[in-house]
Amino acid sequence: MKEYTYEGREASYRGQVFRLGPKVVFKASDPTVEEWSKLFRVLYADGGMLAHGVTYLEFLDKPLSPKSENERAARLEKLAQCGSGSMPRTQDEMRRLLEREANPGGVCGNPKQIDFAL
Repeated sequence: MKEYTYEGREASYRGQVFRLGPKVVFKASDPTVEEWSKLFRVLYADGGMLAHGVTYLEFLDKPLSPKSENERAARLEKLAQCGSGSMPRTQDEMRRLLEREANPGGVCGNPKQIDFAL
């Protein structure tokens, strides 16, 4: 057994005992610029501590340190769109935009729930 690891040790969870195996490291690739842009819009629309009571421009302009080149590029692209007035300003406007994008055919195009009754 290696020092400073839990490999080979036993752990208990909900009354069952498990022997811990080798350490597994999960890595994710950097999202594309387009994926970062979508993520920024969803994070803003969903609110949360960083998006409470601010416009989308203010949300994007917060001094966060981007972790990747794609994130930095997406942030700059969205800031430019805000400057041109082509992006929603409030969380409600952003939610409506995301709903329209997710359901371009209207309510009949993609229902979220179907109720069945006998």
